[in-house]
Amino acid sequence: GGGEGGGMEGSILVLKGTRAEVEAMAEADPYVASGLFESTRLVQWKKVIDKGGLGPMKPTEEMFVLECVDKEGSLDVRLSNRDKHLAYLSEQGDAVVAAGPVIGSDGAMCGSVVVLRGGEELAKGFAAGDPYAEAGLFERVALRRWKRVVDNRAPVLHDHLPGQ
Repeated sequence: GGGEGGGMEGSILVLKGTRAEVEAMAEADPYVASGLFESTRLVQWKKVIDKGGLGPMKPTEEMFVLECVDKEGSLDVRLSNRDKHLAYLSEQGDAVVAAGPVIGSDGAMCGSVVVLRGGEELAKGFAAGDPYAEAGLFERVALRRWKRVVDNRAPVLHDHLPGQ
């Protein structure tokens, strides 16, 4: 993502595998192995929307990652607003590239990750208009500019079970 002056703040990797496999992949990452990062964090993410490969990166295309952490003990707020949230995601057209809940160690949903394409104002507007945000679900929200380097995804839409 971009920090002040356009510098790098860190990296986001989406890895597929068992927890042990993903931990091994993360530890083998040259940036992690060299101690470049101040801290690292591994979270489980369940993809709900994935528009598939994005095609070639356009020189002027801006992308953002929206990371939201739920307030403690707010699963009921998440579940009671989930249908409105999923409808909102579907209404965004090509702006939402991928989205899904973060899964806690107890297996319950505890946050969200959304990958957006478009300008910063679009991303901020999306974040503010999300029914989850309007319901006061989130303890913390971070919007970070993101530069796609690798995209090995296969197209998947709504890969979820009702109520999850």
